[in-house]
Amino acid sequence: MTYAQEKDYAARVPSFLLLWGIPIAVLFAVNFTEGLVPLAARILVTSAMMAWMGAACVINAYRCRRLHCFIAGPALLLGAAGVLLTGFEMVDLGRDGPTYFIWTSFAMVLLSLLLERLIGKSAPPA
Repeated sequence: MTYAQEKDYAARVPSFLLLWGIPIAVLFAVNFTEGLVPLAARILVTSAMMAWMGAACVINAYRCRRLHCFIAGPALLLGAAGVLLTGFEMVDLGRDGPTYFIWTSFAMVLLSLLLERLIGKSAPPA
């Protein structure tokens, strides 16, 4: 294991599960709470989980310089803000506004993984 891999939270199962696994499971579970949980609570939970993962990616990016995290962190943080703004109708994108931000954020995360596969895991030096 290289020094960068040793510092990569995503390379170790316990830290991966804590920082990304729990939020992903919660986000998945939120999909099944419509009609049971108020919309405001679902918006807050969704935004919080995206912010949790985004913050973990930003911290991880600076720890191990992983390219994916440099892209995914800001994408998830912006997505979390977008979910809040559209979910509480501060910005009007219609009923599906939060969904647009969720899917766009996760598309950016997936594209960053693809980019990492194409050009390598490490970001260029600062």
